[in-house]
Amino acid sequence: MPEFLSDEQLTALRTSLRRAGHARFPLLRPDIDDLAAQTVADLWKYLLERAPGPALGADAIQRIAHAIFNRRAADLFRKTRPMLAAAAVAAPAPATEAEPADERAGDLATTALYRSMLRVCVAELSTISEQDQMAVAIATGLASSAGDALTAAERQRLHRVRKRLAAAIQRELGEDAYKLLRDLS
Repeated sequence: MPEFLSDEQLTALRTSLRRAGHARFPLLRPDIDDLAAQTVADLWKYLLERAPGPALGADAIQRIAHAIFNRRAADLFRKTRPMLAAAAVAAPAPATEAEPADERAGDLATTALYRSMLRVCVAELSTISEQDQMAVAIATGLASSAGDALTAAERQRLHRVRKRLAAAIQRELGEDAYKLLRDLS
């Protein structure tokens, strides 16, 4: 094993990747351990094949690992999105007597907030430029990009659109909706 990372650092890196995965990608929770293992394998490959140069510090290695992990998670999400969308649309299970009334009311309030957020997003998306609309369509799979990854310009456009949507949600629905949105991402 190369001397890039000690066993303790490797264990800490895997734990960090799993924790970040559970926090940032809740829909991919069953796959997080596999993604973390694949990321560590890719990181080892990168470190072994890397051109000679200055040694990387633990922080740099961690940033590289998280970048690899985020890309793998995004790719997996793109592949599994149709199945996740179908599961999200499925009818909710009927309430049981064991489920408290407060919990059901909280679900209804959250659902209403999500609907309001959706209305704000649709209204805001109708006002964005045609290039931004195309970038969103490619990212969501509504437009064909022939399986190519988004370009840097398209990713920057998406970033600006996301910020614009978040600002609109905060402006229209208040800080609680914006906090919920931040907690989901």
